[in-house]
Amino acid sequence: MTGAIPSGFQDLAGGELIGQGVNYSNEWPGNQWWLLGTYELVIERPINSIESWLDYTVMALTAINLIAIGGQIDGDEALYLIKKPTVLSVALFSRFGVMPAIGLGLVELLQSSHVVFMAVLSMLCSPHEGASCLLALLADNDLTLTVTITCVINFAAVALLPLWTIVYESRIYHGPGQARIPFREMFLVFAYILAFVIIGFFLERRCPKLYAKYWTYLPTFTIATILFILAVETYKSSFIFQLVTAKMFLLSAILALAGYLFGAAVAFVARQPLSRILVLSLETGCRTTYITCLLLTGTFRCPECDTARTTPVLGSLLSLTPGLVAVLIYRIYSRYKGRKYLDTATTSATSKDFSDGDEITELKETSM
Repeated sequence: MTGAIPSGFQDLAGGELIGQGVNYSNEWPGNQWWLLGTYELVIERPINSIESWLDYTVMALTAINLIAIGGQIDGDEALYLIKKPTVLSVALFSRFGVMPAIGLGLVELLQSSHVVFMAVLSMLCSPHEGASCLLALLADNDLTLTVTITCVINFAAVALLPLWTIVYESRIYHGPGQARIPFREMFLVFAYILAFVIIGFFLERRCPKLYAKYWTYLPTFTIATILFILAVETYKSSFIFQLVTAKMFLLSAILALAGYLFGAAVAFVARQPLSRILVLSLETGCRTTYITCLLLTGTFRCPECDTARTTPVLGSLLSLTPGLVAVLIYRIYSRYKGRKYLDTATTSATSKDFSDGDEITELKETSM
C-alpha cells in the first residue's frame, strides 16, 4: 500500500519533490515514511517595497552627481585615451586579471566553498554604478580619465564576467554551468552612467552659469550621497550580518585592501604618473553590489543565496568606507593648507605695504 504525501511536505522544492517515483509503503516504523526521503528546503524572503524605493533614491542621487561630473569631461582627452589605451589596458588587467586571481587564491586559502568562490568572482568582475567617480570627484582626481575607465570597465564586464564564470565552472569547479549573468541589467548600468555623463557634458556648455553654481555645492552633496549609499546598503543587508563569520570578515577585508593596493601597484609597475595611479587604485578598489547580488540571486536559491551575498556586501562596505574616510582627510588637509597659505600671503602683502609706506615717509623727510 502506498501512502499519500502529507500536505505539509508538498511543494517543498517549488512543486518538485525529490525522491518521487519511489514506492514508499507503510511498513516503516510509525508509518512516517516521508521522513526517509530527501527534500530540498527553500526559503523565500518577501520583497520589501521600502528597499525598492531606497534603490531608486540612490540611483537618482548618483545621477545628479554624474551630471556634474560630466561637465568636467574633456572630449578630446577622452578620445585620446581610447585611441592610445595604455592606461585603459592597465585598468582592465588590474580589474579582470590580477584581482580575480588573487580573490580565488584567498578563497582557496581561507574558505574553500563553491558558493563563496562564485560570490567573490562575481564581486571582483562585476561593473559598479559610479562609486569610484564620486570618490574621484572628492579627491580632485582626473575626472575625464575616471569616467573613461569606468565606462570601459562596465562595457568590458559584459564579456569578461561570463568568461571568468565559464573558466571557473569548467576548469576549477568541474561542475555544471549554473551562473545566471544579468546581461540586461549590466547594459542598463552602462547606459545609465553614459547617459547622465553626456547630459552633464552638454549642460556645462549650454548653461555655464547654472553649472558653475551647481558645481559649487557639489562636494557636500557628494559626501551626503556616499553616506546615504552606505546607510542603505547596511539597512538592506542587516539580516546578512548574522551570517558573518571571522573567516568571511577577514576575506572581505583583505579583498577590499588588496583592491586599492594592487591597483596602485600595477599602475606603478606600468610607470604611470601619480595622478593616474590614484585613479587606477580607486577603480580597482571600489565595489558595489547591485549586479553581483542579481547574479547570485539568479544562480543560487535561499539560503545559499544569503550566504553567497555576505562576502560581496561586506566587501562593498569595507571598500567604500575607507575610501570615503581617505578623501575626507584629504579635503580637510587641503582646506587647512589652503587657508594657511592664504593667511601667509595676506600677512606678506600687508607687511610689504607697511614697508613701502615707511620708505615713502623717509623719502619725503629727506626731500624736505
